Amino acid sequence: MILSLAVILLPILLVSWFFTRTPGAPPTPAIDWAPTLAVARSESPYPVLAPTALPGSWIPRKVVWAKPGRPGLDGRPAPGNTWQLGLLSPEKTYITITQRDADQSQLVADLSRNGAVDGTVTAGGRTWIRQVSPDGRTRALVATNGPVVAVVAGDTSYDALVAFATTLADR
Repeated sequence: MILSLAVILLPILLVSWFFTRTPGAPPTPAIDWAPTLAVARSESPYPVLAPTALPGSWIPRKVVWAKPGRPGLDGRPAPGNTWQLGLLSPEKTYITITQRDADQSQLVADLSRNGAVDGTVTAGGRTWIRQVSPDGRTRALVATNGPVVAVVAGDTSYDALVAFATTLADR
C-alpha cells in the first residue's frame, strides 16, 4: 500500500515542482541613450539634464526626445520639447529624469502620481520641491527654471532620488 502511494505521489510531486518553480529572471537589456541625448542637446531650447558618472550597475531602459507635436512619453503628441531618460538602479528601482518646456503641471502630476508637496531639498546645485503620491509609494523631485520643468521620479526614497539628482549635468 505504501509502495502504491509512493508510485502515485512521486509523479504528482514532480509535476507540481516543474510547474510552480520560478525560472530565473531574464537579463534586462540596456539601451544606448547617448545618441538620443546628443540629438536632444543639439535641438533643445533648454539645457538637457542627464546623469554623469553613474556606475555600470545602472541599466538604461527608456529614452525619449520629442519635439512639440511629435510622439511623446505616452505615444501622443508632445505638448512641448520633452526629454526623458529612465534607468534601473542597482536595487532594480526605476528612476527617471524628465524635462519639458510646456504643460508643466500635467507632467508633474503624471510623474508624481498626483503627489503633494513635501518640502524642498538642494541637490546638484538646484533646489528641488519634494512631492509624494497619495499612497506614499512614488516620490518626485521637481525643479523649475522659467518655462522648463525637470522631474526626477521613482518608487523609492527621497535619499535615492537626491543621490541620482546630484549626478545630473547639462553638458
